[in-house]
Amino acid sequence: MISKKKIFVFILIICIGVAAYYFFNRKKEEKLNITKEKIVELKRGDIFVYVNATGIIEPNFIVEIKSKASGEIIKMPFDVGDRVKKGELLIELDPTDENRNVMRAEADLKRAEADLQIAKSNLVMEQNSYKNSILTITANLESAKISYDDAERKFQRNQELYAQKLISKEAFENSQKELVVLKARYDQALADSATIPAKFEKIKIYENNIKAAEVSVLKARLALEEARKRMNETKIFSPIDGIILSRNVSFGQIIASATSNVGGGTLLFTIADTSKMYAIADVDESDIGKISIGQSVELTVDTYRNKKFSGVIERIKPEGKTESNITIFKTRININDADKNLLLTGMTANIQIETARAENVLIAPFSAVQTRKGRHFVLAVSNDENDTRPRRIAVEPGVTDGENIEITSDELKEGDKIIAADFSARRRINQSQAGDRPRDPNRELRRMMR
Repeated sequence: MISKKKIFVFILIICIGVAAYYFFNRKKEEKLNITKEKIVELKRGDIFVYVNATGIIEPNFIVEIKSKASGEIIKMPFDVGDRVKKGELLIELDPTDENRNVMRAEADLKRAEADLQIAKSNLVMEQNSYKNSILTITANLESAKISYDDAERKFQRNQELYAQKLISKEAFENSQKELVVLKARYDQALADSATIPAKFEKIKIYENNIKAAEVSVLKARLALEEARKRMNETKIFSPIDGIILSRNVSFGQIIASATSNVGGGTLLFTIADTSKMYAIADVDESDIGKISIGQSVELTVDTYRNKKFSGVIERIKPEGKTESNITIFKTRININDADKNLLLTGMTANIQIETARAENVLIAPFSAVQTRKGRHFVLAVSNDENDTRPRRIAVEPGVTDGENIEITSDELKEGDKIIAADFSARRRINQSQAGDRPRDPNRELRRMMR
């Protein structure tokens, strides 16, 4: 006879079995639903990674066209926005005023040259007079000295003879008078010789007069050259091929010489050399380490929304500038696109700088790659509908744009199916592929992997 205890155990086993069957079949359905919602096929394609920035279009360089000439503007064939070629006439002024200035400068030069010749003649005359004076004074001094020395010796001898009463008093007094006369003559000769330095200084004055006259001639020649230059500037020609950015004068306007010399002349036009065009980009400091000279660049402008222009990074300014609490680095991009002439100075450029690329690679959704204990893997599913258990397959992640990621695996190929869950709690894989990939905390998938 079966005891009540055995019956109870038997019934309990049956209940447990039914419950287990129901539970595992429900879990299977849940697994299938979850899997179907998150399954994607691997594909091959390209991944490009960019740094985005904004910038301003600038030309190769800008030239300011100025003129020191004065007069009325009688010709001005170009306006703002016009393209000009090197050597084309930009402005012509009435030359009447500048012709008058040239004639005045020529007259001033002739007068200065005449003054120089007079100063040179005066110097020659003074030099000749000085030489003659030196010869005369020197000869007189030597003659007076000899005569005075002879008279002094004669006087001393007669003085002794007179004391011995060998000569008459008259003879003695005559020698004494002669000594006095010759002494006076000698003193005068000495006085005349003392004037020699003064005569030499007078020559220096005449030499300085010549130097001053030469400076005046030089100034007059420079003034004449400037006047002739200003005369030539009554016709202003473009020094470069370019586009006119601004016009600062009007037809019929009179340019006065009083204002023409300020700042090197009156500003007429500003012309941009567009043989090369650049984009000056503001690159955020968080991105500056990702770019380098020589990297390819694509850019667009609002004027041509569907047109892409290409370029290359040419220069990165080494010093950052803080604007609105954001540090940026000025980066110059050489636009080498054939259609760069469509770009105008001052246009806003939307810039993409390519930092990484992977072409014809196996691509998976970014969320599909998981990491556990430093190893990266994806969850692959079988094409067999009855096989709902995903397999963990090791992969090596590569370039990522934040949405898709390059993966490498000997066990995977194009068309294979993997789970690409949107794991909101997992950390993102670093775009540089440095460091560990984040671990997937999704509970349901962890249960599926057990």
